[in-house]
Amino acid sequence: MKRFSLMAACLTAVLLPQTAGAQSRDEITRIHDAVQVLDDLTQTPDDCIPQYLLQRAEAVVVIPDMIRGGFVVGAKHGKGIVSVRDAASNRWSPPAFVRMTGGSVGWQIGAQSIDLVLLVMNPSGVRRVRPRTSRSTARF
Repeated sequence: MKRFSLMAACLTAVLLPQTAGAQSRDEITRIHDAVQVLDDLTQTPDDCIPQYLLQRAEAVVVIPDMIRGGFVVGAKHGKGIVSVRDAASNRWSPPAFVRMTGGSVGWQIGAQSIDLVLLVMNPSGVRRVRPRTSRSTARF
């Protein structure tokens, strides 16, 4: 638990200074919301991410308030940030902005909003999460 709190504090220290370079108010809000989700996760011992997974993670993706809904046809959409661990220095990269969208068809009805935290466990996964825009602040 202490190590996860330390990781969240380190990630907060990396993410918050990046707000000055953010392009818009939406991006600044996204960074602050992601940091809040990580802070909330560290203060809930029964819902925290196991330490052995965090130590192996290559990247962390945080998407606050991802919205999912559907009535026969479903959709999901959310915007968040990703930070990648540098294997050599064991430090986290500055945030890069990501978006998750998708759809589905089938028997479904309802809507929900969730705070999504994804751990990327291998370099191949990091390459697939890599932002495709030139406005990305992270270099990985």
